[in-house]
Amino acid sequence: VLNEGGSKANPLNTTATNLAIAPYAIRAGHPYLSSTGQLALFADADLNGAGKLMLADLKAGTTSTASESPLPLTVAGNFESFSPDGKYFGYTSISTDGTNLNAVVVNERAATVMVSENMILAQILPDSRHFLAYLLDATSGNPTGLVSVAIPSGEQTVLYQVSGADILSGVDAVATDGSIYFILQQGETMLIYRMEADGSNPTLVYTFQQPISFFGVISMAPDGKSLLVLDANAAGTGYDLMRINADDLSATKLAANVYAEFYSEPVFLRQMYGETAVTFSPDGKHVAYMSSEEGGMSLYVSDLSTQTATLIASGQTAYSFDFTPDSQKLIYIQYAESNQYAGNLNVADLTGASTQLDGDVSSFNFQDGKLIYFGVTVTDQATSTLYRSGLDGQDKTEILAAQQGYW
Repeated sequence: VLNEGGSKANPLNTTATNLAIAPYAIRAGHPYLSSTGQLALFADADLNGAGKLMLADLKAGTTSTASESPLPLTVAGNFESFSPDGKYFGYTSISTDGTNLNAVVVNERAATVMVSENMILAQILPDSRHFLAYLLDATSGNPTGLVSVAIPSGEQTVLYQVSGADILSGVDAVATDGSIYFILQQGETMLIYRMEADGSNPTLVYTFQQPISFFGVISMAPDGKSLLVLDANAAGTGYDLMRINADDLSATKLAANVYAEFYSEPVFLRQMYGETAVTFSPDGKHVAYMSSEEGGMSLYVSDLSTQTATLIASGQTAYSFDFTPDSQKLIYIQYAESNQYAGNLNVADLTGASTQLDGDVSSFNFQDGKLIYFGVTVTDQATSTLYRSGLDGQDKTEILAAQQGYW
């Protein structure tokens, strides 16, 4: 944990041999950091479901461990959620014999508040007093209903129940007004429905061109009202980024051929921002995304008012990128090789003109209008040094002395 503006690095007080923060978390809007400074961690976990759920108090440097084991790492980060007020953390656990999935809610000290059996917790709802969950069919194990469950009483309100052979896909997004979007599978067809917070007025809003392949195909837009959809194109070269207007439910294509293969190495390791493989500018006027093209990955910025795309960089294996706080520029790291853990740090304006700021950078962020980033030096072993500079790379100063490893 970096404290005092990054000038101190303190390890968490835990005996765990390995830790993961939101592993494989590709469902947008499920923060692993609470509003009160609690961090959700998976400790000593593996791909089969072993391990523990831990909550770390970043201010105190202490950790608490929940009694119920979380899902395997490949899906655990997709079915967890802090309540907006920071008082609860909800997740899906797996029984010791591996036969049952249960929705679990714990408090800030990771003590169990409630366990609801035979359901998958999707997320804690905006009121912080209910969570959204999928009921599971006792025979097939398929999600057959969406319910709202009261915390801590466990009282259930059925919001949507499937009919016939329909199956809920386990993908959902909740708008700031409480309305719920979810994906329903009817045979080979995947549909997006919208309903009110109480389950009333379920309405079809979008039909996918192709079958969906991962959880992160929908998320709420930065305005918290409209819905973002990633829909695979017919050519199989990428995804169309669509926006569903909250007022009239019309669909607008924001970008085409977006690269969004979440389990591939480049995105999983490199893309630090934007859980739907796209990053919006703070003012909501532009979006940045990667596209797979002949010769490698390309990085684009698109003007949302005209849907005009501007090439920022090309010919690389992957990029990490984000807009500056003033929305006027894009900061990005470019990686030439798939096994590369650091690359050149660049800044680009919205016309596509780029300037290199530094080399061998592993990660970056923003603090008080400044750029902060880890520069890497590799001799016998890698070390990372934290620097602060202006958004133009000027006035570079060291904040944290070299630390062992890639940060």
